[in-house]
Amino acid sequence: MIEGIVNFFVVLAGLALAAGVFAALFFTSAPYGRHLRRGWGPLIANRFSWILMEAPSALVFAACFAFGNVPRNLPILFFFALWELHYIHRAFIYPFTLRDGRKKMPIAVMLMGLAFNLGNAYANGRYLFTFSGGYAQRWLLDPRFLIGVTLFLAGLIINR
Repeated sequence: MIEGIVNFFVVLAGLALAAGVFAALFFTSAPYGRHLRRGWGPLIANRFSWILMEAPSALVFAACFAFGNVPRNLPILFFFALWELHYIHRAFIYPFTLRDGRKKMPIAVMLMGLAFNLGNAYANGRYLFTFSGGYAQRWLLDPRFLIGVTLFLAGLIINR
């Protein structure tokens, strides 16, 4: 039960952080890509930084799946597959589609992305595969699921 409380506070911290970042980005731009500027510390190769900050999402979520206790039915497998598809693409395909392989990113930005991704993967993975109790087969026809999958697929197509 203690881990359930920890999970709850990880989610709350993520929401609070999101609100703060949302507000801050009205006054400044994130210092990477075309907005890269001095003053954010040492830099790291852009492709390598994407791998370092995105790959742990796929790994942590997979670990939560492996050690979770909910039944491995179709809805759970579908959630797992969508997450892994997204983060494997972000970690191991997207970085190699970047046009200029010489670009850099501040290590601080990469570490912030890594911290977010670790918390996000943990909170979602532990909830789905441990705390949720699982999902019935009928969930695949639930409007929330169908709308979510439609949005996911639209994003996948648009961002190709």
